[in-house]
Amino acid sequence: MNSSNNLLVLGVTGQVGKLVARNLRRSRANFSVGTRRKANLKELADQFGASRFIDLDDPRTFNEALKNITSIFLITGYTVDMLVQSKSLIDAAKRNGVNHIVHLGAFTRDHDAYATVFAWHQMIEAYLRDSGVAWTNLHPNMFMQSFLSVWSIKGGVYSAYTSKPVGFTALEDVAESCSRNSHGRAGKAQWKGLLVFGGRAYSASGG
Repeated sequence: MNSSNNLLVLGVTGQVGKLVARNLRRSRANFSVGTRRKANLKELADQFGASRFIDLDDPRTFNEALKNITSIFLITGYTVDMLVQSKSLIDAAKRNGVNHIVHLGAFTRDHDAYATVFAWHQMIEAYLRDSGVAWTNLHPNMFMQSFLSVWSIKGGVYSAYTSKPVGFTALEDVAESCSRNSHGRAGKAQWKGLLVFGGRAYSASGG
């Protein structure tokens, strides 16, 4: 690991962000975790080594949080607020000399997708590509853990979507890709989902 790298990991109170931070900790990376709850700063610093206060809804917190940061792992909640949060953070990253942003997006085969979450991610990624900051966009399809936590079995079959194949990726694999790409492979998009040949589906991971 390059000791000159200093990463900021967002979303560590969620499943993916926590796994990213754990992977970076195991690899002895230089990183901090961000939180908007000041009461959590000490606990997170004890757990991961360093923490910083950052509130995605308050861009006034960005400059201090990004001091001496070289890369950001960007993950947000799924509301329309993610558009302003991501744009303002990308602007602050450029202003503060951040070299690289790894953005966790969502998988879709169609560029003209109109589902809100897909469209919002596409807008963020277009802005990131044009920002001048080096970028990596990761596109997992669906999370394997959703089998047990979200959807129920009906008649011995998992019923999530009925018209198209769905590619499931373990959260641990997504987190590993995020942590690896946090210090390299900029200017790249990675998809994790399904390839379909002759009516048969195969798991796939690629750039």
